[in-house]
Amino acid sequence: MIASTPFVVTPDVEAQTATGYPREQLLSIKMPGISLNRYHLSYDDEFSNPTTFKTSADGSTGYRNSYFFGRTIAGNSEAEYYVDPNNGLTAGPNPFAVSGGALTITAQPTRPGQQADGLAYTSGMISTDGSFSQNQGYFEIRAMTPNVAGFWPAFCTLPDGTGGYPELDVLEQPNLGSSGQYWSYANFSSTDKGGGFNEANVDLSKGYHTYGLLWTATTIT
Repeated sequence: MIASTPFVVTPDVEAQTATGYPREQLLSIKMPGISLNRYHLSYDDEFSNPTTFKTSADGSTGYRNSYFFGRTIAGNSEAEYYVDPNNGLTAGPNPFAVSGGALTITAQPTRPGQQADGLAYTSGMISTDGSFSQNQGYFEIRAMTPNVAGFWPAFCTLPDGTGGYPELDVLEQPNLGSSGQYWSYANFSSTDKGGGFNEANVDLSKGYHTYGLLWTATTIT
């Protein structure tokens, strides 16, 4: 869910995501230290209809299925190429599946002859870049992340169309030996930043868990 005074947005995007709540109920969810009484819903995706889920390379139709700078994050030494299911050269297996109110994104070994910049795996990512953006607010996702070494699902915010600052990482699940470890970070400039690893003390791959960020003019919660 994404919100700003007085707006609320709820994009459910991740390795596997679903809210499972009616929209009215989303506004009454109690998060520690967070009140959404003055907010209203400005964006929401319940992944309830497979026929309406769309992606495109530039975000002109549905979600954008690439970053503005490309289809992998080389600086993270990622092993996957984020495919465009609509492009015959890069498509391969479609990583996206919508069923039962959930979006599942699946990573698979790159097929022979598939264009994937020499990377060993293909996967998918979705972004609202080009279709929706919002400065400040409440951002929420319910996700079940994979407990598999090498996977690093994430839910984060980036500036619309340009990258750079600010970057707010609500969830990154590193799979570095603990199924309950996750990363959250706020990065407003090269000197104004902070965050790190957290231990949830629960297995984040067992069922859906809610991750939220309240971003105001003066605080991040």
